[in-house]
Amino acid sequence: MDVYLGLGTNQGDKYKNIQNAVNAISIQCGDVIGESSTYESPSWGFKTEGSFYNSVVLIQTKLLPEELLHSCKKIEIELGRRKKTKLGYESRIIDIDILLYDNITLDLKDLKIPHPLIDDRMFVLKPLVELLVKKDVDLEVFYKLKLSRCDDKSILKIIQP
Repeated sequence: MDVYLGLGTNQGDKYKNIQNAVNAISIQCGDVIGESSTYESPSWGFKTEGSFYNSVVLIQTKLLPEELLHSCKKIEIELGRRKKTKLGYESRIIDIDILLYDNITLDLKDLKIPHPLIDDRMFVLKPLVELLVKKDVDLEVFYKLKLSRCDDKSILKIIQP
């Protein structure tokens, strides 16, 4: 199955955090067959000092959605993510979100696919579209339209192409 994962970090060596996540995903989840540029973006949904680094990876996996979610949460913990200390968003070493999982739509308590906030987040849409250009023309057109309609007008800066 083709799966798009969103990666984000705003603590420590942010670029290294993204690369460590990609390496762990390739070992524990499936073959990484595409990786977007790494983008620097402002925080979204909460105030914090410093920026975030975000990217999207395309993997091929044999894991079922719930198994993939479990593996992603395990990787987050292995890379240093701590349990939330309050409601809402917080700074983090790494965050891994399942954005799209093949053609599957899920609406479970702990897992919704497609990710319900894709349309609201420039830092997800921009790298997702970058990967879709290379992989899926129909999805590319669909998400380019969402990108053009996105209310988030954050300025993103490419850190690593």
